[in-house]
Amino acid sequence: MPKIVNHDDRRRELIGACWTVLSDQGVEGLSLRKVATAAKCATGRITHYFANREELLLAAIEASLDDIDQRTNEILKQNIPALEKMLLIVDEVLPLDALRLREGRVWMAFWNFASTDPRLAKENDIRHHQWYKSLYPILAEINDNLDVKVEAKIFVGLMNGLVVQTSVHPTPANRKMARATLQAHLKSLIER
Repeated sequence: MPKIVNHDDRRRELIGACWTVLSDQGVEGLSLRKVATAAKCATGRITHYFANREELLLAAIEASLDDIDQRTNEILKQNIPALEKMLLIVDEVLPLDALRLREGRVWMAFWNFASTDPRLAKENDIRHHQWYKSLYPILAEINDNLDVKVEAKIFVGLMNGLVVQTSVHPTPANRKMARATLQAHLKSLIER
């Protein structure tokens, strides 16, 4: 009797192995062989699901960004004060633990590819615009005098920069500084 394989689970397994290699070795170190080693399988299993390294990389990046989006959207749905939501988003996105550090590094890999691929650059813009829009009502709730369109861009830009800084050098001091910087910025919005 043939073995029943859940192809979605198998793809997710391979994407997880890709995240591990990306996080440990960067885009430059990513190869199907290294992903196969991380997944404890043959490269043939990978090429059954992904045509090449680039297709696997794009799937891994999209899955990581989708996971981040899903978690932050869950926070946005919570019935808690707006400032508390924003502070939870900070903790959810900053690379404060191994999972988020991996995501930060995958995010940086995405930007690296997006800088030379018009399709990915457009995807980057789409995701950022979605993120900005999701923040407008929360920022307005924090302070209805804010220009929420500008403040959303400031927040996301600050977040992106601190994610890069703490992903490149994830020391306890950098993590603490990034979190404190974003918390101070958000609390300052109340007084504007």
